[in-house]
Amino acid sequence: MTFGRFICIFLTIFINLVKYMFSISTKGIYGLFAAFELALNFGAGPLRIERIARAHNIPRHYLEQLLLKLKKGGLVRSRRGAEGGYELARHPSLISVYEVLRCLEGEARLTELRSQSEALNLFLENGSLEARGLFKASLEQLVDEHRRHGGEQVFMI
Repeated sequence: MTFGRFICIFLTIFINLVKYMFSISTKGIYGLFAAFELALNFGAGPLRIERIARAHNIPRHYLEQLLLKLKKGGLVRSRRGAEGGYELARHPSLISVYEVLRCLEGEARLTELRSQSEALNLFLENGSLEARGLFKASLEQLVDEHRRHGGEQVFMI
C-alpha cells in the first residue's frame, strides 16, 4: 500500500469518525467542499456552480441550496451575469471550518462516545481533540495542506 493510499484511507476513517462524533451531515460536508473550492480559487474571480459541483461531485441543485445558505450567513457572495458565480466574502484565512459548518448545520455538539476498553476510550478522546483542532483550521490552512500534498484530493465521504 502506498503512503498516499494510506493517507486516503486514514482521512476517510477520521472524517467518518468526526461526522459521527459531531453529527455532521452531507450538507455540512458538501458545503465545506464548496467553501474549500472557493478558497482554492480565491482571487481568481467568481466560480460558476457547475465547476464547483463537478470538482466535488455535488448535485447542482443541492449545491445551489448550500451556497444560498452560505451567502445568507455572510461567508460567500454572488455575482450575476456572464462572468458571475460565487466567491468567498472574506479572505480564506478569516473563515474557519467551524464557521462554515455552523452556518450550514447550526451549533456543533460533541456526541460522547464511551467504550469498556480504556484503549478505545483513549483513541476516542484523542480523536475528539483532533477534531476540535480541525474545526479551528481556516480555509486557507486547508488549501495550504492540499497544495502541500501536490494538489491531491485526500478526503472522501
